[in-house]
Amino acid sequence: MRTITHHTTLFYYDSPQVFEARDALGGHYIATSCCDENEVERFVVAKVEPDRLRLFRTGRIDLLSLLLERLGAMWYLTAAGAEIGSSIPLEAQSTPLEESAFLPDPGFVLSYLPPIAQTLLETGVRQAS
Repeated sequence: MRTITHHTTLFYYDSPQVFEARDALGGHYIATSCCDENEVERFVVAKVEPDRLRLFRTGRIDLLSLLLERLGAMWYLTAAGAEIGSSIPLEAQSTPLEESAFLPDPGFVLSYLPPIAQTLLETGVRQAS
């Protein structure tokens, strides 16, 4: 059975929603929350190239593109928790990921840029002069 190890949480909302993981050989994986099954959160996991993962981490490509343009055709599901350093067993899937119901919506990007002044005005909060 293939396993990965949680490396870095990239997006957190009540629990990790998107995280980076590595396998025993140092391969890079992306995992994203896809559904709940019997009150256990499930994740889609796919191996990705380090350069493309870097593009995602810097907000230059979206999560959907990262998953669809990945290394190889294999993808996995897991129900494991996402604690840093924990070993996570993967369940290989036979259906192409593109045909699954687990793909994220387009446009999900990571961005660490601070909000601009106009953003604050649109939400009704005014900056002090």
